[in-house]
Amino acid sequence: YETGHGPVRMRAAWNIEKKGRQQSVVITSIPYQVKKQELVAKIRDLALDKKVPQIIDVRDESTSDVRMVLDLSSGSDADMVMAFLFKLTDLACNFNFNMTGLVPMRGTDIAAPRQLDLKTMLQVFLDFRFEVVTKRFEYELRQLERRIHILDGFNKIFNDLDAAIRIIRDSKGKKDAANGLVAYFMLDEIQVNAILEMMLYRIATLEINRILDERREKRARAKEIGSILSSETKRWTIIRKELEELKKEFGEARRSHIIEPNSESEVEVSADDFIVEEDQFVILSEGGWLKRVGSAKSVDKIPVKKGDHLVGVVAGSTRHSVVFFSNLGTAYTARIHDIPASRGYGDPIQKMFRFKDGEKVVAMYSLDPRAIGDISIPKNANNCPDVHTIAVTSNGYGLRFGLSGFVEPSTRVGRKFARLKAGAEIIGVYTINGEETLITVSEQARALLCPAAEVNYLEGPGQGVYVLKVAADDRVIGATVSKREHLGLTVYTANDTPHNINARRYKITGRGGKGFQIIKRGQLKRVSSPELEIPVLKG
Repeated sequence: YETGHGPVRMRAAWNIEKKGRQQSVVITSIPYQVKKQELVAKIRDLALDKKVPQIIDVRDESTSDVRMVLDLSSGSDADMVMAFLFKLTDLACNFNFNMTGLVPMRGTDIAAPRQLDLKTMLQVFLDFRFEVVTKRFEYELRQLERRIHILDGFNKIFNDLDAAIRIIRDSKGKKDAANGLVAYFMLDEIQVNAILEMMLYRIATLEINRILDERREKRARAKEIGSILSSETKRWTIIRKELEELKKEFGEARRSHIIEPNSESEVEVSADDFIVEEDQFVILSEGGWLKRVGSAKSVDKIPVKKGDHLVGVVAGSTRHSVVFFSNLGTAYTARIHDIPASRGYGDPIQKMFRFKDGEKVVAMYSLDPRAIGDISIPKNANNCPDVHTIAVTSNGYGLRFGLSGFVEPSTRVGRKFARLKAGAEIIGVYTINGEETLITVSEQARALLCPAAEVNYLEGPGQGVYVLKVAADDRVIGATVSKREHLGLTVYTANDTPHNINARRYKITGRGGKGFQIIKRGQLKRVSSPELEIPVLKG
């Protein structure tokens, strides 16, 4: 309104109704461009999905007027519920406007288009009303003066009616009579024509009194109008009175209200305010099936599709988030509450995130502090967080980075955590505190053990540094981190012969070397996956 163009925010009108202990929100108007049926369906879906758990029922009781009833649970805050609905639905929406009007150009009769703010638009309208009222009174004054002029002529004839009758009787026609009356009574053409068109009996005493009364009234009115035209204040008073009469006759209570942007009437809420806090388990399979469950007692009892197997099981509060790291160097974060609850296989993870061809999740972590620990960035910028992550790529690079940047939910396209060379991919992402040993093994049966702390810590996505230098025809196929000498990786040859790689069997060296040769001939076929366990939240 201040500029004459831009977005205007429209909000629905609502009130609270109470019947005993039952509290309901009644919506009595909605933005004009919103379809009511779609709005009701959207609110009902939010209630069913427990996005707004305070709503226990939604009804459309509209007739000719809008009436949508939202029954709330006992003790609910109606202001908070509506504030959240204003954010999630079209109960509040923006529309663009351009307030352009034709405004008269000063000193001309031409109107030109001009963008008007609210104040200027109202001023232009009032100026127009002032001009209309002025012209109306000027026209009325001209009509009064014309009529008074004619009545003056009637008065002259009445004063010597016998002479007027004699002139008319002796004339040879209307024109001759008109000339005679003009010459004798000193009349003009307008007065003479009015007299000749009037029946003479109306100039009798009884009628002339009415004529004189009319002349008196007309003169009084003409004087009043002259006073109005000589005073702008009087004309503005008349305009105000007329507008008030129009308001009284046609006006009604204002349905919309103009409020300041970001005014105190806007209650600030977030999705977290409506999340019922409870501990849940998030489960993902290699086939990309994702779900949330309230309890999980055994990994073996979690249903998966035939030929599929679990990638991870994490736990956390519905108010916290879970991050998924993909083989293409992208991290996807979702609030645990937003992950679909299911007793079956779940939903494809691609419904939540936009995965590229060949992209898959290689690691997932709950960012609930009880599950992950302290991932906050320390005040000393030279030190990395107590708990952070290390990633290993198929071309032998490694990089360390923090998790605090992945706490908030991401978009569908996620956030980059690594920049990979062409053909390379992430084979694993592991949480560490910097005291672990990093173990990597390649397809050509070369293994390297080095302190994880030797891998550079990065503030943003990068390529990292060499951990294991692999030949052009070789690639890293497995990695892990360990704090114990006897724990490490188990790899298998083509004939399924297992080989354990740990600090008890192999020497810990610095990063960037070619590593140890595990077998003299052949290649490694696969690396064993760590056994999954049902996580237990600390504290």
